[in-house]
Amino acid sequence: MIGFIRFILVFYGIAVKLTTGAYEVGDEHALRTAKKNEILKYMNLKADPCNDFFDFACGKWSQYQSTISVGKEDDLITVESQMEERINKDLQLLLNENINKHDTPSTRKVKHFYKSCEVAERFSTDFLLDFITRHGGIPSLSTTNWRANYDWVETIAKLRASYGMDILIGLEVNSNPHNAYGKSIFIGEPKETLIPVELCSAVGTELIDVKHDIYKDIEKAVFNDMKKWFSMGNNEANIFAGDVVRFEFELCKKMRLEQSLTSNKETEPEEEREREREVRGRTGKNRLNQNNRYAQQTPLISLPQLTQQYEGNINFKQFVDVSFDTAINDQVYLRSEQYFEHLIRTIKIFTKPTLANYIMYRALLVLNFPSDDDNLNTHRKHCVKLLQRYFPKVIGEMYNRRNQRMPVKNDVDNLYKDINTVFNEALNSDWITENSKRTIRQKVAKTKVKYPLYQNIDLSNLHIERLDYWRKLEEIIKFHAKEQQSPLYDTNLINEYDVEADDIAIKYIPNQDDILVSWGFLQTPLYHYVYGKSLKYSVLGQRLARELISAQDEQAWQLDTMSAMVWDSFTLNGFRNRSECFRQQYSNYLHNDPDEFQNALKLREIIADSDGLSLAFNTYLNWLSKMDPESRGPLMRETLPDLNYSNTQLFFINFAQARCAAAYVAEQPSEMFPFDQQTEERYDVNGPLSNFIEFSREFGCAAGTPMNPGEKCVVYDFKV
Repeated sequence: MIGFIRFILVFYGIAVKLTTGAYEVGDEHALRTAKKNEILKYMNLKADPCNDFFDFACGKWSQYQSTISVGKEDDLITVESQMEERINKDLQLLLNENINKHDTPSTRKVKHFYKSCEVAERFSTDFLLDFITRHGGIPSLSTTNWRANYDWVETIAKLRASYGMDILIGLEVNSNPHNAYGKSIFIGEPKETLIPVELCSAVGTELIDVKHDIYKDIEKAVFNDMKKWFSMGNNEANIFAGDVVRFEFELCKKMRLEQSLTSNKETEPEEEREREREVRGRTGKNRLNQNNRYAQQTPLISLPQLTQQYEGNINFKQFVDVSFDTAINDQVYLRSEQYFEHLIRTIKIFTKPTLANYIMYRALLVLNFPSDDDNLNTHRKHCVKLLQRYFPKVIGEMYNRRNQRMPVKNDVDNLYKDINTVFNEALNSDWITENSKRTIRQKVAKTKVKYPLYQNIDLSNLHIERLDYWRKLEEIIKFHAKEQQSPLYDTNLINEYDVEADDIAIKYIPNQDDILVSWGFLQTPLYHYVYGKSLKYSVLGQRLARELISAQDEQAWQLDTMSAMVWDSFTLNGFRNRSECFRQQYSNYLHNDPDEFQNALKLREIIADSDGLSLAFNTYLNWLSKMDPESRGPLMRETLPDLNYSNTQLFFINFAQARCAAAYVAEQPSEMFPFDQQTEERYDVNGPLSNFIEFSREFGCAAGTPMNPGEKCVVYDFKV
């Protein structure tokens, strides 16, 4: 049946014009013709799809991007980054409109702030000095009243309470059905750092030393900031910048340990392991349920007990109470135990002035325009980003109201429902025991699609009308920080996700059993209501499938604190054995060395991408098998007008083109050095496709060609 349907679609090759919702026949045909033209425009038809499908599908992508936006050298231009750029410009136009009678009070305040931001100076030394003086001072600036009895825990807690700043210690409030108040507090490492996330990790610091040019560039940025903001001398600014970067680099050595596949315990000195055993013995940490892997990593502990665990070097009770501006008697969940041991060691290595300089510089970065804000375009983009960060619901509602074209929620829900069904029915892998299959299916059954909610917007308590820009900004940040604290006292467990309007994402939310679909994703070129199922399943379907799969893996249990999901040892070993195939494949592709790649976080994405493609394609075939071959209307929509590719070939081409990427570089890598051409972005297309036998069949790739290797990596065996 499926083969017959494919034949019919290839034979006719054109779409029947239909009227769907608010779209007229001509509109749909025009949209589908535009999609066809877009696909052909980016393809390199001279490339061999069995040798390098990325080149075949995206070979001309870069030719059409350089005139759209200007980026820094080596910055990636992707489909999603271009969509974000487009949405940002749309928001600039919306925010620049004159205030009118249809604007809500909240919209008016947001527009007022944007207009003041547009004309604001890049910095205000008087404002910054006043801010520093009110929050502990900077040792390198003698006029800011820094004192030797400086309490760093109190300082970062006050900055979190007043401004929501995430410095040195991370603090989250998440829903918890086992808590009488519905919420729990989580303490761990900070999410935000000065050093980019990809470098600020145990993996990153091992690969690149602090003397690398990348860190010199970061030091230069800090140096320039201090000179620009405070007219600091060259020598002082150099010392300040060097200390700040080296301090954070040291912290990064024990951050994001979950990303590393290699055991950090193996590299720790024996005396450190012995010390940890002593700490666990003193504090009763060995009481944890050994059957729950995640309980070992995220224990529930009282704040006084947590302070005792680290020998009073960090007063966690003080930190939490000051952060929430009230006494907290609840227990907390501890994440990143090794990070806090390392934080204490790092603070002892560096001087207290260096610690104070670091904390306040991190705080100043939140207040100031970025260092690359050197023209009107970047300035306006930053103003929009500020509003998206602090008023996501207001901006999201403005954008959604203006750009809502058709109802798509039911379409997405139905797509996900089909994927969920196939996942449950096609869980045929022999490495999963029946008991583990039941466990997985129970979790899958609870996982639902959710969307950002733009409602309950009330800015009546925000008074910024008569203030200058910098005072406006401070009041806005304080207002947002207060809102962020409210979940601790809110017994309503219905989660309203704050998502920026240009967030082009579909992502699983731990502890909520939700897959969040941002409205920014649901637009061309990634999605349109009139597209056929072949296009919808290839991008939207694959992303939904990817998140559904990643929600079940070993890493997801660690993030999902409340989950009771536990695999038996047979299933766990099977998962890890199959994961190893992907790790070696990726390592060989990028490094020509099966042991070089050890990033657990990236490995998780690789597996979910590859198996998500298989799940989405099999769900699409399942949909096709249920269609009446005589239903020419819906079936003709599965191809595009005058495009000589079958519906299933189109599925793979569209999957690839959603991942096209190019860098702002003057010269492309030479063909004489093939490994210079094998990038992460190229693997993100070629990797999942080369692991999928259906792809090889569709494009007639002979066994042994690069896109049809003998060994294929698979975790889940999805078959319909």
